[in-house]
Amino acid sequence: MGGQNSWSEDFNADNALTEIERTSEGMARSTEVPPILTILFVALIATIFTLLNVVSWIGILGLASLAIPIVIWYYFLMKTRPKPRTVFKPSGPYVGYFALMMITVYAARLWELGSVTEGALKWLALFGVLWFCVSRMQHEVVKTRVKEANERPI
Repeated sequence: MGGQNSWSEDFNADNALTEIERTSEGMARSTEVPPILTILFVALIATIFTLLNVVSWIGILGLASLAIPIVIWYYFLMKTRPKPRTVFKPSGPYVGYFALMMITVYAARLWELGSVTEGALKWLALFGVLWFCVSRMQHEVVKTRVKEANERPI
């Protein structure tokens, strides 16, 4: 019995639950897209929507074709990673960030460029908002995935 008491005195349930939560989030994050791929894709989308009314459609299609190596890289990278558990119902914040992203893309279409400086500002604004939305959406997916896994009966 003496060994049992020393174990219970050293054991801290809060620390154990925190460690379990951290491990669960790490496992869920391991199935997500790596940040470098997300940054490249968001930068490409920001560039396309910045130059949409400035460059001809041939130039836009040329820029869009840069997504092909990103998609191929994504495909081969995700083949080696564990398959993510599907989220059964998206969270409210996820939908909110998605809506903000769509509104931002729509507003970017309305912003006509007058100079190179405005183009750079438009690209920075688009990249910043899109990166914020996409990263928060990924965070919400991981959080929802962990929450649903914890609530699922065994």
